[in-house]
Amino acid sequence: MGKTNFDFRIRLPGVYRRKSSAEAEALQADYLRGNWNDIERNLGGGPGVGNAIGGVLFEWMDEWWKAGAPPTFDPAVHDTVGQFGGPFPDGWSYEEWYGIVGQGDGKNSPYERQLRKAFYLFKDELWSPKEWVKRGLPQ
Repeated sequence: MGKTNFDFRIRLPGVYRRKSSAEAEALQADYLRGNWNDIERNLGGGPGVGNAIGGVLFEWMDEWWKAGAPPTFDPAVHDTVGQFGGPFPDGWSYEEWYGIVGQGDGKNSPYERQLRKAFYLFKDELWSPKEWVKRGLPQ
C-alpha cells in the first residue's frame, strides 16, 4: 500500500456551485470514511495486506491562508479555486477546505469553530473505542 492522504476539502469545483454545504459535508465525510476503511482493512492480521499501522487526519481546521499568492488566491477569502490535481472526486485539491472544523464565513475568525459532519464521524464512530470493539479492532 502506498502513501494515502486523507485530505478532502468541503467544496469541489462544480459541487461548490451545485451542492448545499450539508451535501458537501456529506461528501467529505464519505471520502474520509473510505480512507479510514482502507487503513482498517490493511491493519496487521486483517483481511488486507497487513502493512498499515495507523493514520493521521489532515487537517483539523480549514487553512484560508495556505492556497497561494494573490490575485488568484486571497488569504482573507475562503477560495474555491483548485491548487493542484489529485485523487479527489473531481480531480482537484482545495487545501483551504481540508478541515473537519471550519471557521464559518470568516467574520468571527480566528475564534469561530464549526464542527463538520466529518468531525462527528471520527468522534462518534471511526475513533470511538466502543465502536472499535464492535468492529473487532485492537485497543
